[in-house]
Amino acid sequence: MTIRTTDGVHWRSLGVQHLMRLSFVDATHGFALERDDFVMRTTDGGATWTPIGGPSRLQSICFSTANTGWVARNGTIWTTHDAGTHWRRKLLLRAPDGNPPLPELSCHGRDVWAMITTGAAAGSQAYAVYRSRNAGATWRAVYRQFLLNGGPRISAIAALGGGDTVLEGSCAACRGYPTVTIIHGAIRKTFSDVLPGPIAFEDPLHGLLALPSPRTGLPSVWRTVDGGRRWTRVLTSSGLKP
Repeated sequence: MTIRTTDGVHWRSLGVQHLMRLSFVDATHGFALERDDFVMRTTDGGATWTPIGGPSRLQSICFSTANTGWVARNGTIWTTHDAGTHWRRKLLLRAPDGNPPLPELSCHGRDVWAMITTGAAAGSQAYAVYRSRNAGATWRAVYRQFLLNGGPRISAIAALGGGDTVLEGSCAACRGYPTVTIIHGAIRKTFSDVLPGPIAFEDPLHGLLALPSPRTGLPSVWRTVDGGRRWTRVLTSSGLKP
């Protein structure tokens, strides 16, 4: 189910069941991956959606404007600057035999981040994080380690632009139960007894975070208005389950 909010507190269903990944650039213009992996577009706030073509079998999507965006499959990123009419392909990480990488994208303005997870070793999931500061024209590897300065494994990234970003880290069995830690510069906030989930920031202060319970699987949405120092739970709903 797809649900919508304009203030992070009040939510309503759009009645759309088949959208797997969403990326909105303003209140009316958005892009999504359909359950058959096609790129879809809306210009009316999600009331109606139309396919725009492009690469297939996609796993992640992020648009920073109504024209500029990125999609990914395995270790490959595609960039468009005309709302999906044309795409430029870039291979960041070649897929190992029998163990294809899984990409996650986050973008803001001309900044775009790609986190690509690969195989597990010693009980940890390996990953490589790439960043482009020029709208996908060139990329460089930022992190290639299991841990970030001794912190938890990176699970998700929220790009804020200008090189700023929020990192979501997770630990499967820290202190006997799973934890999720949000890192934003010097800010570190840890949630206990939760599993990692999607994170999104509108600007350096305002963000949303969805964290499922490992006991019930029921996801809760948390909201911050101070860059991640304090979080308030604003929604818990079975409608958020995958």
